Amino acid sequence: MDEDAELQLALEMSRQEEEERQRRLQVQKNKQPEHIVLTDSEPEEIERPILQAKPPRHKTSSRAPGRNRQSPQDRQLEKDLEKARDTSATQRAAGPSTSYTRPHPTRERSSSVSSTSSTTGPSKMARPEVGLPTASKPNTGTVSSFLADRAKMERERLARQKRLRPQAQQPEETESEEEEEGAPPAKRAKAEGGVSIVPTSHAPAQNHSVTSSSEPLFWEGEIRQTANRHALPSKDLKPVWRLSEILGQRHDQIKLIIFASYSNDIDWILRIFPENVPVIFIGQPGENGNATVHNILPNWVKATPFLANGRGCMHMKFMLVFYSTGRLRIMVSTANFVDYDWRDIENTAWVQDFPLRSKPIEHDPKADDFPAQFQHVLSKLNFAPAIQSHLKGDHPQLPLRAITELRTRWDWSKVTVKLVVSLAGKYQGVREVVKSGHTNLATAIREVGAMCPEGKELALECQGSSIGTYSAAWLNEFVSSAKGQSLSRWFSWKNQQPRGKIPIPPASRLKILFPSLRTVDESVLKRPGGGTMFCREKQWEAKTFPKQLFHDSKSKRGGVLMHSKMVLGTFVDKGKNALLVSPSKGAKSSSSTSAFGGWCYIGSHNFTPSAWGNLSGSADSPIMNVTNYEMGILVPLPAEDTEKAASELVCWERPAPAYRLGVDEPWRRVVERTAMEAIVVRAKFPSSHDAAFPRDRLFSASMTKKRVQQSQTPKPEEPEKSVPEPSSATPQVPPVPSDEAGRGPKLLLLYSLPLFVCLGITYLAPGTLSAFLGTNTGGSPARSSSRAFNPNAIVADIPKQKQVYAWHAYERDAFGQDEYHPVSQKGSNLSDSGGIGYMIVDSIDTMMIMGLDEEYKRARNWIATKLSFEREGRHSTFETTIRVLGGLLSAHHLSSSHSQTGEPDPVFLQKAVDLGDRLLSAFETPSGLPLPMINLATKEGIPDPDNPGLVSTAEVSTLQLELKYLSELTGDETYWRTGEKARAVTLARAAKTPVFLSFRHGHFVLSEIRLGSRGDSYYEYLLKQYLQTGRTEPAFKDMYDSAMASIQENLVQTTPSSRFVYTSELQPFGGYEAGSEENVNWRRVPKQDHLVCFLGGSLMLGATDGGNQLDRSLFGVNEKADWKLGEELIKTCMETHKTKTGLAPEIAMFRTPNDPDWVVQNAPSDWYIKGLKGHKPPLDARYILRPETVESLFIAYRLTGDQKYRNWGWQIFQAIEKHCKVPTGGYSGVVHVDAPTGEVELDDRMETFMMSETLKYLYLLFSDGNVLPLTEIVFNTEAHPLPVFEPTIDPRFR
Repeated sequence: MDEDAELQLALEMSRQEEEERQRRLQVQKNKQPEHIVLTDSEPEEIERPILQAKPPRHKTSSRAPGRNRQSPQDRQLEKDLEKARDTSATQRAAGPSTSYTRPHPTRERSSSVSSTSSTTGPSKMARPEVGLPTASKPNTGTVSSFLADRAKMERERLARQKRLRPQAQQPEETESEEEEEGAPPAKRAKAEGGVSIVPTSHAPAQNHSVTSSSEPLFWEGEIRQTANRHALPSKDLKPVWRLSEILGQRHDQIKLIIFASYSNDIDWILRIFPENVPVIFIGQPGENGNATVHNILPNWVKATPFLANGRGCMHMKFMLVFYSTGRLRIMVSTANFVDYDWRDIENTAWVQDFPLRSKPIEHDPKADDFPAQFQHVLSKLNFAPAIQSHLKGDHPQLPLRAITELRTRWDWSKVTVKLVVSLAGKYQGVREVVKSGHTNLATAIREVGAMCPEGKELALECQGSSIGTYSAAWLNEFVSSAKGQSLSRWFSWKNQQPRGKIPIPPASRLKILFPSLRTVDESVLKRPGGGTMFCREKQWEAKTFPKQLFHDSKSKRGGVLMHSKMVLGTFVDKGKNALLVSPSKGAKSSSSTSAFGGWCYIGSHNFTPSAWGNLSGSADSPIMNVTNYEMGILVPLPAEDTEKAASELVCWERPAPAYRLGVDEPWRRVVERTAMEAIVVRAKFPSSHDAAFPRDRLFSASMTKKRVQQSQTPKPEEPEKSVPEPSSATPQVPPVPSDEAGRGPKLLLLYSLPLFVCLGITYLAPGTLSAFLGTNTGGSPARSSSRAFNPNAIVADIPKQKQVYAWHAYERDAFGQDEYHPVSQKGSNLSDSGGIGYMIVDSIDTMMIMGLDEEYKRARNWIATKLSFEREGRHSTFETTIRVLGGLLSAHHLSSSHSQTGEPDPVFLQKAVDLGDRLLSAFETPSGLPLPMINLATKEGIPDPDNPGLVSTAEVSTLQLELKYLSELTGDETYWRTGEKARAVTLARAAKTPVFLSFRHGHFVLSEIRLGSRGDSYYEYLLKQYLQTGRTEPAFKDMYDSAMASIQENLVQTTPSSRFVYTSELQPFGGYEAGSEENVNWRRVPKQDHLVCFLGGSLMLGATDGGNQLDRSLFGVNEKADWKLGEELIKTCMETHKTKTGLAPEIAMFRTPNDPDWVVQNAPSDWYIKGLKGHKPPLDARYILRPETVESLFIAYRLTGDQKYRNWGWQIFQAIEKHCKVPTGGYSGVVHVDAPTGEVELDDRMETFMMSETLKYLYLLFSDGNVLPLTEIVFNTEAHPLPVFEPTIDPRFR
């Protein structure tokens, strides 16, 4: 740093001291503080400094010849020099403990508000009442040296100024400078020597008494709330922050700005930031979560950090401003860089200035202090390439050239707060775990010495703007860290608790602060102002949600809604309701007395697991999984008058009133538009689709209860779900023009004839309609169509009509029974004790998707009033889970579209919990593998008598999607862990996986290897478990990749004639007693079940990462191989439909070069049905309404938009309609798909998956791509759509 810059900094500091001395003298002289007189116009002026395009103009050092006399500026320099000499001498004589403090300029409104009162000013870091640790005072030697250097520099500056500006040359404009600042000389003198007035939310920034040459500096740090135009004047008595004031008035001195924000309004920021100053903006990554650096504006570089699979948020809010004087100013805030956060809703920020060192220190890679932590954060945020982009471009002379310079060049000795951060990612081992999340909070508490002393307990108050999905384990986990406890202490306590029985901390020691609906309604902005606060219905209504911990959050400044995120921890006497985690033994500062009475965190962290992370593993090998990037500071509170200091620091009224259970409820956003309106608007205004409509909802033209948000309020900032939302307010959806409404009846007749013609053509030959309208009838299925008239909706309506046909027949003949026999027109149950809703529950979500409202209502009413699981008998654990539990969970997810409130119907989750609890008993085996059958009434697992001691691979590994989602909804991780334990056994084997395991010993037994029955869905759920939890469990993806590689190597075969690709089966010689696998011989059987036809679509889904990567040019080697195999398998499956009926058999045999003579003589050239020439129809020849081929066609079309998949799907639908339809109602399976006589015999059985899968996939195949998008939905193996979610329960397969 050059000498001129050092002198400027020194002079600036001296002037601040002089102002403070003059202010104190004036206060003592007047005894009564001055009053601020507010005018009616002043409350509206809060926006003026924010919207001001440029700061007030300041004079530069350019001078013109003037009169031969000493200028006021020279006189001021003389005074500054004398003051600097006196101050420096006094401080050196007094010792090295003197610190430079810019006093907070107290706003004085009445005689009761004294400028020297510690309770009316902002919360200053150096004040004992906010608890600065005495042990953390800056290095006194460094400060003394700095003071001496400053005095010396000021003397040299005065001499230099006199040499450069002789007395004969005085500036012509010096006398006009006072007028330039807007005050005459007399008033200026009074202001400088009197009480400093700080603007509030009701006074414009121009009222600040300090001039541009002596702006307030904050060498000790300062905490304030942000200005708010809605605050009550009588309660808005403290100094506040404005972003323009934090930047300062001397924009010409700003050389670099670095800021981070989750939400941002660039237009608004440009009106505040100075022009031509290099800016580095750290923002939210795109949907793919990739780390990027690119120029977005002249002088602006945007950097985004990495977010795995795009899940989570870059939620930090901070700013670094570098000045030409060498000074660095840092702000850590709860406010985004949008005008709403700095004007309409209350936020909090900490600001501190840091001087440049006289000489840089050496870089210490092992340092872990405040600047070292900040450097680590910048590195994680992808800052390094951003600064290099500036340096290699138009700004080679930046004040910061490398991340490490932040610590080596600036003096951090006066910072007394602790940095607390969360960095998105997975961290393993104690050294890494304590650097991020709530364990980093514990580290900061220990380092500052704010551990809870013996004889005391910690009481927590957690204020935020977003609510998490809380489990009892996570709440206690956070409490442990908030006490500063060690990891070993937490794991020791947790391991002593009964499984699933961890108690929730008492409300006397843990309060969650969130505004009630009543508080929002009583606020100035009312409900439209609550848009940045987020609480989901499913969170609040969850069975185990800790409602008893909730307390109302009300601002101390009147009817203002708060966006501030704070956690307040105070030490109180132990009582009966002490927190459940006891203090760590032998911990630092756990003596009977403590220098502190608590601490306060301020920053971007909401009180959510996404922000603070989830801890798992063990004490020896802990794991921290963090979803978001977050930052804040920790401030200790003094031991004396702790409550007073705490109440002064926080922004809410204390004590916060508890929610009245059953009366109070949290603010939840209301949604207000029907699905039909949404679709019409999407068609007319396609560009607004992504911003205006939440994609976790279902779009269907026949749904009338779908609602989305309508008011122009800011979007929720950080919902618990890991998809990031845009920052700006939700766009107002344009209304449909009124003249369009009256045209419908007039045009109905005109359109009727062409529509019916198209319908007839499509029914008979969909390819003709495709050729007429274009190759891809509905546009790319991965994107919304911009057409108001979508011909595919007509085609999709036909499977919908057939659903009605099948359902009405079942309702008429067998309503409430598990199975339906349409030929004999009767029903049956799985046990003599009654049905368990097999058909109804398995089909209800199909009716919801298709918009069959009346049918849905009748089914829902039966479930609510008649469904019971008190049924004796043997029920399949596997089938009951995928059909009934999966159907209930899917109905719960979709039910919000069918309710008046737009919230899920609680009846489905209640029934799901009941069933889930019963199913857990099947897992009570030595290995944790579930028994294949269960008595739901007695809750007892039952072995399979046909396979003693065994359970199939598919049965044990196709339960996890349902159990995980049930845990996510309820907060009870028992279901998750139970399914996870069973799955862990199968994870040991990816390649050549047998179809049987021993449930006693928990290992595979020598048996067939195939992708058909007993093995199919094992492979399906490897991929889908990875996708369901937002790609947070990469172990499943690794297993899936290994399994697919093994399939390609060991099972994939090709027919010798037409080169059709199929998957074969491997059978061990000698069965289970053949010995070890190393010695066994395998026999290849060229057969493929119809069940295997799911694999083609699954491979294509996996290759595109669940539909997120549709650009095949970016595929790797494995993805290309999987995609190609998927396409070939679908082609082969369609080949097996080339029978007399057009229906595929249950099992197809494929030709090989070594076929025996009887096969060569009787079978076609590529594939055949075994036993075709026998006297009795073989079981292999059945078609039982299976959906697997249609499932793959649906996925393939969604991923490619290739019309051939729709054409193939239409062929299958026509074959079903022709041969399986029962004239009296319903559909039946076919006994022989290729009978020699050509006659079709029905088996009198309509499987539940006809309505739950086959017709559903056909409907979706011809529906718009926004109906259940693949990127946001995972279908279980029974086609029940479950949402992709960000897990709040720690996934262990990472």
